Amino acid sequence: MRPMFLMIIMFLSFNAANAANTIIYVSGSGSDKNTGAEDSPLKNLDRAMGMVKPGDTVIVKNGTYTVNELIVRNGTSTSHITVKAENTGKVNIRSLKDKQGKIILGSFVDFSGFRIFGFKYGLHLFGNVEGIKVADCEIAECVNGVFVEPEGSYVPRKIHFLRVISHDNSSKKSSEGKGFYLNGMENGIVEDCEAYNNYSDAPGAGDGFGSYEKNINSKFINCYSHDNRHDGFDLWRASTVVNCRSYNNGDKGFKVWESGSSFVNCIAYGNQTGFTFLYPGSKTSTMVNCDSIYNGTTPRSWVAKGSLGHGVQIDPEKSGSIRLSIKNCIIAFNGVHEIWLKGPVSDLVEEDYNLYYHTAKSTDGVILAGTDKYAEAVIGKGKRWNMRTGKGANSFYGDPLFNSPDKLNFTLKAGSPALNKGAAKGAPDNDLSGSVRLKDNGYVDIGSYSFIKKGE
Repeated sequence: MRPMFLMIIMFLSFNAANAANTIIYVSGSGSDKNTGAEDSPLKNLDRAMGMVKPGDTVIVKNGTYTVNELIVRNGTSTSHITVKAENTGKVNIRSLKDKQGKIILGSFVDFSGFRIFGFKYGLHLFGNVEGIKVADCEIAECVNGVFVEPEGSYVPRKIHFLRVISHDNSSKKSSEGKGFYLNGMENGIVEDCEAYNNYSDAPGAGDGFGSYEKNINSKFINCYSHDNRHDGFDLWRASTVVNCRSYNNGDKGFKVWESGSSFVNCIAYGNQTGFTFLYPGSKTSTMVNCDSIYNGTTPRSWVAKGSLGHGVQIDPEKSGSIRLSIKNCIIAFNGVHEIWLKGPVSDLVEEDYNLYYHTAKSTDGVILAGTDKYAEAVIGKGKRWNMRTGKGANSFYGDPLFNSPDKLNFTLKAGSPALNKGAAKGAPDNDLSGSVRLKDNGYVDIGSYSFIKKGE
């Protein structure tokens, strides 16, 4: 009797599992009267979202689908809802009315492979949602590409954006025209993502990536932000930024408000200013093996004159110490100052093992600290900057010798003075390209790229 009982339980469990994991197909040639099976696909995405249950998968076949507002309901922590394009990049979702509507994702949803156009919010995540993964999507021509926000005291948690491109989003309002508007996201990861050509007529808008007031512990990994109207990365809350590139943006490459952010293997070039630090705090922000180069060399009419041309700008907007550590960085070829330190020198908790080079015609010098100007001749051990401030004993001045800066190749030539002059302690194991960062007798190459011999 017992074996028969076990067989019945196994049969029921098998069928229950199958019933809970339905695959629903959607095709432009289908019908909403169909069952949703592969040979009987639905026609509209709304119909599929009305049928889907935790554990189910919706597969959307190639084509263009129009919706006003698409809502993907909640899955569970053990049974996610999966909504994916059958072929990545071959399924377009468009708004019925230009710059209106949105795609709303519930908790425990995996959403991937779509091209999204013309909404108010391309993807909208808000309130008490969690466990969402968005992958391999392109979002364009919206008011905001990705829009994450809290609802009262509830914040989105454990959100992962992977290989999401958000571009050409635009608006005339100050909080819009952003590639990624991230506010109230807790323990979120933005990885291998790109934001470009995002625009707003309003001052302070049109950012690539924005991490705003209620974000907690956000991580940006291997992201690109370029050619945006305003900032590449606008970081209101302390964030971890690794292997990120910010270039040709209208204002700051990386704008940092709250103290405690960390930047590793990051590069800023072609912006009005590379890195800007604004708010004091008890935590120290750090830059390790970063490059801030060629910023402020192309004036833009909407950028305030005072923010033009700095590699690193330390500009406290409140009383107190900003606390910044800069180590193993190349800061060179910027339009006015390599470092502009508006507050006290003590704001630089650490400045060492950095390489500076200054070719601008400005007479303000390599480092401007308050009213004190430090030119190339006074940078280095035992020289005026070091003797007066106690900093920069291992920093020095010289042309970093990039391979082909005119072709945006900022790897180092064989004769670069940056080779083997950085501190190995605290340096990342890999460089910006992913190559192993060689450590030799306690030293590494300075900058975001490590020298690689041809053939290696």
